[in-house]
Amino acid sequence: MRQIQFTPHALRKLRERKILVRTIEEVFEKPDESFKSHNRNVVYRKFGSKYLLVVYEADEKLIKVITIFWRDDPNW
Repeated sequence: MRQIQFTPHALRKLRERKILVRTIEEVFEKPDESFKSHNRNVVYRKFGSKYLLVVYEADEKLIKVITIFWRDDPNW
């Protein structure tokens, strides 16, 4: 798997929302779905009754996480 890097904004959201880096890795390892929105890549996975969405940019070597958030519905 490619290396995952977090922007300062994404790191702040991890702390605020008490989300573990390992949880983000799980989203990328076994996503429920991925799509593009507003020229960004989005991947998500369901945990319990909520969906964890991860907005990111990527190239062959690196995944750069822009932001992370929970939703009741993965469509935004």
